Amino acid sequence: MVILPTGYTDEAMLDAGSPYGTSAIVGAENRPPRTEDLDAARHQGRRIAATASALVAAGEMPSRQSAG
Repeated sequence: MVILPTGYTDEAMLDAGSPYGTSAIVGAENRPPRTEDLDAARHQGRRIAATASALVAAGEMPSRQSAG
């Protein structure tokens, strides 16, 4: 397992979320996440995908394609 905090690696993290990851407060009204929350979540998703791709390329993480 790799713990991958976002830090403040993108401006989206300054508008929403925290350096530990994205979140959204929807309240009792169950409001949808704000655009800023979704931007932060997309940034976190891209960061996770890029890290996973780098680990696969380095041979540090198996991929479905190499499982044969």
